[in-house]
Amino acid sequence: MLSDDEAIRRHRALMQALARRHQAILELIGGEPVEYVDIPVHGNVGDLLIYLGTLAFLRGHGISMLGSTAYFNYRDRRGRAPILLHGGGNFGDLYPRHQRLRERIVARHPDRRVIVLPQT
Repeated sequence: MLSDDEAIRRHRALMQALARRHQAILELIGGEPVEYVDIPVHGNVGDLLIYLGTLAFLRGHGISMLGSTAYFNYRDRRGRAPILLHGGGNFGDLYPRHQRLRERIVARHPDRRVIVLPQT
């Protein structure tokens, strides 16, 4: 069994490794305000927690949101701001509405950075 000190040391190392992975997302965003698309408006509590974590991540790094929208009321916006697509587990054909939205956004905005947040 691990001592408390060893468990804490391992946990810190794991959290630091995770923070380094987040750096790639920050570099893609570039510190600009973002548009957040596909916010979870359904009963999956896990997706709601991912959304709250994403908001805390953005706020913690001084990144503001120009707007946010769910899949069912998304409207194309003009501008150059990066588009963040909600992370979670709806990538692919299991949830076709969300996948079609991602494909539509990528097709209609070839001049903007479209960032798909981590998926399971």
